[in-house]
Amino acid sequence: MADNNEALAEEEAPAPKPTSNRPVIKRRIRRKDRQEELKQPDEFIEVGGSVVDWVTERGHYFGIAIGVVLVMVLIYGVVGKMQAGKAADAAESYYLARTELPSGGGINSLLNITLSSGDEDASKLAAAQTKFDELFANHGKSAQASMAALELASAYYKAGDYERALTYYAQASEAKGYVADLADQGSAYTLESLQKWDEAAAAFTAIREGSAGEQKAQATLDLARVYEGKGDTAKATELYQQFEVEFPDSLLLPDAQARAAAIASR
Repeated sequence: MADNNEALAEEEAPAPKPTSNRPVIKRRIRRKDRQEELKQPDEFIEVGGSVVDWVTERGHYFGIAIGVVLVMVLIYGVVGKMQAGKAADAAESYYLARTELPSGGGINSLLNITLSSGDEDASKLAAAQTKFDELFANHGKSAQASMAALELASAYYKAGDYERALTYYAQASEAKGYVADLADQGSAYTLESLQKWDEAAAAFTAIREGSAGEQKAQATLDLARVYEGKGDTAKATELYQQFEVEFPDSLLLPDAQARAAAIASR
């Protein structure tokens, strides 16, 4: 009876259903392979540990580098504030000195410097000189000092003190850009006023070669006038004729034509 029940239970027990249509093949790992795999180090842990160790060993270098950067930033900020303060002081000194100049004693226009030696108030010019000297002493390398030298040169030029004007024009010409251009042209006009014809011709030639447009036209006219003052009317006439060819649309053309006609009528 017991044997029949066991047989019946075996018949009624459902067979296990396969979990997949494909047979599962299990690969047996040999004990030797498993042991070798366990002996291999974890690559991530090994590399990560090496990087951490490298940084840790050189941590003091990183600290020094960061400290240097912070100090440089601090110095840059302090120097920037100091320079801004110096520039403000220089600008104030320049303004105060400029207000001491006689009326009409400021910088001349690049193309309209008049060749005259009109009288100026000597006491005002002396007071301005004192203020400008203070500026030069305290801010001699600043942009305001270059502008001040140009202002002072122009004032002395108008006062007829050409030698002193040359000194300050030379100081202003050490600057760059527009200030230097004005100083170079002021020096050329001053040399012409002193009748230093060869030096004036060299100065205006340099201006002519280094300029363009209406500025070059003005320098050409100035150079011709210097040769005319020197007595070299042939060279002056040549330059006036050259002016007509190079600058036919210049507003200065009538002046060049009138000067050429005046020489021809002599």
